[in-house]
Amino acid sequence: MNSTFKVVFNKARGALMVVNEVTSSVQGKGTKTVVAAAVAALISGSAMAAELSWEDVAKKTDWTYDNIAADGSVEKPSGLVINTTDLLKEGETLKLVGYEADSTINGLHNNDKNTTNKGVIYVEATDIKETGLVGMTSGYLNKLTSTNDGQIYVKAKNSVQVSGMGAVQGDTIVNNGLIKTEGENTFGVITWKDQDTEGTTTINNAGTIDVTGKNAVGIRLGLTKGTNVINNTGVIKAAGEGATALKIANVTVNLKAGSDIDGLIHIDDDATSAAINAEGVTDTLKVKGKLHELNLVKGSNITLEDGQKSTYETVTLDDSRLNASIWSADNTFKTVTVNEGSIFNITKLNSRVDLKSDADLPKDQLLIARDQSFTYDHAQMHVAGKVFTGNLKVGTLDQKGTVTLKGGEHNFSKLTVGAKESAFNLGEKAVVTVGGLHLYHGEGTAGKVVVSDSTLINTGVLTFEKADNTYKSESKLELANGTFQTAATDFIKEKAAAAADAEAKPEYEATGNAAFLSGNGTLNLTSTTFEYSLADLEKAQNLIDSKNTIRIVFANGTLKLGEGEKLDATSVSGRILAPYTGEADTDGSFAITDRATVGAIDFSKMTDKTAKSVALNNGDNTLTLAGNGGDVFKNLGATVATVETGKLVLGAAGNSGNVNVDTLKATELTVAGDFTARAVEATTAKIDGILTANSVKTTDATNGAKVTGALVLTGNVKKDVSELTGKVTVTDRGVLTTNRAAGLAYAAEYADEDLSVAYVDRQLKLAEGAVINIGEAPATGALAAATTTDRTVNVNANGIYGIDAASFLYTGKPAAEADLSVFGNSTALNFNGGEVEILNITKLGQIDLGGAIKNTANIDIDTDSIYVVVNDNGVDATTGVVTLSYNDGLVADKTVDARLKDAFTKGVGAKEMAILSALDTPAFFNDETGKFTADGNKAFEQATGGNATAGVLNVAYDANAQVTDAIVRHQLSEHAGMGVWADVFYAKNEAKEIYGDFGYSADIYGGVLGFDYTAACGGTLGAALTVGTADADSEGGVLSTLLSSDFVGLSVYASKDFSGLNVKADLGYIDFSNDFTGLGDASDATTITFGVRGDFTAYQNGAFSVVPHMGLRYTRIDTDAVAFNDEQNMNVLEAPIGVKFAGTFEATGWKLVPSYDFTIVPQLGDKEVEAFGTAGDITILSGGLFNNVLGVEAVKDNMSFGLNASYGFGPDDRANTQVNANFRYHF
Repeated sequence: MNSTFKVVFNKARGALMVVNEVTSSVQGKGTKTVVAAAVAALISGSAMAAELSWEDVAKKTDWTYDNIAADGSVEKPSGLVINTTDLLKEGETLKLVGYEADSTINGLHNNDKNTTNKGVIYVEATDIKETGLVGMTSGYLNKLTSTNDGQIYVKAKNSVQVSGMGAVQGDTIVNNGLIKTEGENTFGVITWKDQDTEGTTTINNAGTIDVTGKNAVGIRLGLTKGTNVINNTGVIKAAGEGATALKIANVTVNLKAGSDIDGLIHIDDDATSAAINAEGVTDTLKVKGKLHELNLVKGSNITLEDGQKSTYETVTLDDSRLNASIWSADNTFKTVTVNEGSIFNITKLNSRVDLKSDADLPKDQLLIARDQSFTYDHAQMHVAGKVFTGNLKVGTLDQKGTVTLKGGEHNFSKLTVGAKESAFNLGEKAVVTVGGLHLYHGEGTAGKVVVSDSTLINTGVLTFEKADNTYKSESKLELANGTFQTAATDFIKEKAAAAADAEAKPEYEATGNAAFLSGNGTLNLTSTTFEYSLADLEKAQNLIDSKNTIRIVFANGTLKLGEGEKLDATSVSGRILAPYTGEADTDGSFAITDRATVGAIDFSKMTDKTAKSVALNNGDNTLTLAGNGGDVFKNLGATVATVETGKLVLGAAGNSGNVNVDTLKATELTVAGDFTARAVEATTAKIDGILTANSVKTTDATNGAKVTGALVLTGNVKKDVSELTGKVTVTDRGVLTTNRAAGLAYAAEYADEDLSVAYVDRQLKLAEGAVINIGEAPATGALAAATTTDRTVNVNANGIYGIDAASFLYTGKPAAEADLSVFGNSTALNFNGGEVEILNITKLGQIDLGGAIKNTANIDIDTDSIYVVVNDNGVDATTGVVTLSYNDGLVADKTVDARLKDAFTKGVGAKEMAILSALDTPAFFNDETGKFTADGNKAFEQATGGNATAGVLNVAYDANAQVTDAIVRHQLSEHAGMGVWADVFYAKNEAKEIYGDFGYSADIYGGVLGFDYTAACGGTLGAALTVGTADADSEGGVLSTLLSSDFVGLSVYASKDFSGLNVKADLGYIDFSNDFTGLGDASDATTITFGVRGDFTAYQNGAFSVVPHMGLRYTRIDTDAVAFNDEQNMNVLEAPIGVKFAGTFEATGWKLVPSYDFTIVPQLGDKEVEAFGTAGDITILSGGLFNNVLGVEAVKDNMSFGLNASYGFGPDDRANTQVNANFRYHF
């Protein structure tokens, strides 16, 4: 078994052979002493791109010893490695064949350099029991790369570890082609067990790995040391008993767009850090084992197959969807976080309210137990593809479960919370409504409901299980500045009265449920409408919580003050009386002794009518003013300019109000509702709602003002007054803006990106030393050092600063005293992360940010425009001046591109900008090249062509032609004396390529009504009124547009017959009222036309006549200026020439005149107009028409009827189909 083999390369035959030196014979399948045989045939020819079958592979080698030269032979032991020095090229083929024992054959392999296959490799193995065969591999701990750009086929029988590609730790494998295996224990890609050193092992698959057979594996990466990564954008398929698409240990699998895994993903039992990340992937995954991380981002939609009993330690969804069962037989999810914009769709319910466990009974409850914890961050719970509103149970008597809802509104039929530290948590102003609430007791530990800065509303039965001898722990409903709303009878009940006292006023007592409450918050008690006094409220408060940590509100009650009661500071202390107005003392104070809520404060009892300021004197006792949509200070003296307060809260979510005093001063201000104010001063401020103010000043240099809602600065301050003084930090999706509507709309665009936003459309007046932070500070906590001490603006991670260019753009050099900057001169700008974006750019120029820029995060200043950009050298960091430049080469045609650049140099109007903005789509603009796509260039030409490409000129010409044809038809018919006539017409005209590679089609409907008089001399004079409509669609363009036109007109005409020569003339005017739908612009139009025509009877013999005719017509088409284009007018001259053949037949008093007319219409004068988006002129008329008309006229007495059908054609795919009917009656 240790025979020496010789590996010989035969240059003449281009073959690698394995030869037994003892027998000097080529080893064949029947030679028992053979360990391995390898044959490589380098075949010239075309690349084998198509997938082949094994029937296409030659299974017999006809090489003999005589074919093998002794030169260059290399002795090898039984373990054989073929080291190729040349890469396998397109059209070349390498075949490896191994038989029996412990053969090792590596095809393309090199310890010193990377290897690439662009050809075809075949690997065939039989009875290989140990180390196996590999089509290609690289290195040994040498960090080399093997790349397959071709095809690798593997076929094995009774063998192990036969694979297409292989690697050891530290290698990289890249498959861009095809790896296909057949047979037991085959591998598409394999990495061998951990080596002595750690490294980064990477497998990248952008091609196809297709394995078939018992225990076949697509990719085997079983390493537990080092960093191990699989990146897949291709296809991995595995079929057969025990087959596996991916078999991994401590590996991170990154799935990106294009990834398709068809087969099992198996995680080794000893794995401790297996992870799958999906980005923009839609797929169904079959996962077996314990996956430590599953992260879905950027629109991924992943479905997990049932029946795998898999465990997922941590699952995070960002802008994605996960569809999975939570039955124990399917999946167990330890921790799931569903972020805003994501869906965790639990495919089916898993429990019953009645606790019956029969498998065939339908489920009516969602149970979160088995130590599973689900967090929904501004996201809804989903079951079976819909928002879940059914029965929810969190935990059981012996299993822990946790559900956390952050933000949003949620509804459940019933909520049940189990024991074993099960928890139902509400946070971030969530509002949850349940149709019943039941909390278990527990043998060791119970559960809890935690309402943190949120609201829980119970509309059904409330049940707390009390402790007993077995279950000694009771659950808690914990309020952390939260609100719990339920029926008053859940906490207060009427005492039973003695019979003798039946007429007495009822007395009340506690139900005992208060023992299950804890924390600090509000208990809203509902009942039928009733009246209560302050004394009644105090009694209820004492029954439930005499310490006032949980404050009682009668949600449906109406306060009616009892005898001697008033709403002064003492009476309202500790109470929540949001609908009512408190009464200030005679000195204007409202010195509450405990936190309190009122709607407003009435100062009518204040005695000093000349006071300039008022101090409420509430100190550290938080006063909340609900506002209730009005002023918070009632009857405040006219001279009072300042109100001073301690801790102050303005409103709650859903409240609004107005702080009606010149200056509000507070030690600690919180804005929870939507409030307006003038000047606001505070030591610290927290804006969770919306504050619209003229100015804001904070004095705490460390905390200042924190904005998690919106701060709107109106700029309504005197020239020497600053809008912002102190420090303002905008975080947690907060907004700082100078324009409420625009700023909130801009922030909404980034709602899914978790960004904090600033938006300014005018200069912010910052006080000296003011600091603005947008987004999170750097992780070290240290911001970039300011280059000046005047004022500082920091743009940090998760922050974006939007600057509306309209207010700041200038060209040239501004006057020295002018301050056109965004933040004011001498402002330090520190870019520590995040984004800076310049918006609404309609002109090239400069924007002065206000001072030197320190760009520690090396971020770019971007624009929201594909037309105007900030080039690499467009930012002067020393001065803070940003230059806005045109995106040269955006349009493929250089002439049009220069034309667009000139438009931006002068400034683009609103209509033009709307059109350009609509072209900023992936279909028309390539983000990578920064240029229009082919379709984008076509769309630009079409959208900026004005009336030309909108079809206005063609519709006007076509409709005008219909009217003049109707008048000529009438003049050619028989008439005498006075008469009235009508002609109705329909035309389908189209020229699908007249504008280049696109055109139009139009449907035109109309009618002409005329009156004329024919004198005895044969002369005729008349007038006609025209009414019609037309609809024109774009044809062949990338944009779909529609022009709807209504037209009216007036014509006069005359004719005279001169001995067989009929001469006629007409003058007409038509007004077109146009409506345009689509991307582009169009105006109304008018036409004025004058034509003359002569018809000469060249031949007439009884019933048959031949009448040649010729004429001349001038038409003027006028339009208005539209987006990108001035007036696009035309002067059209036509010289039609033709001949008419007619016959006359009489029968029973009727005269029938069938006819055929052929006319050539040369179009002279203007045939083209200028259009902005086209380098040359754009064609409107193709130069000529060929018209064919078949008609018949019926005449009897003083009446005539006519019917005509015509077809015209011309260049540019021109086709005109028309029909008309006419009637005449003469007196």
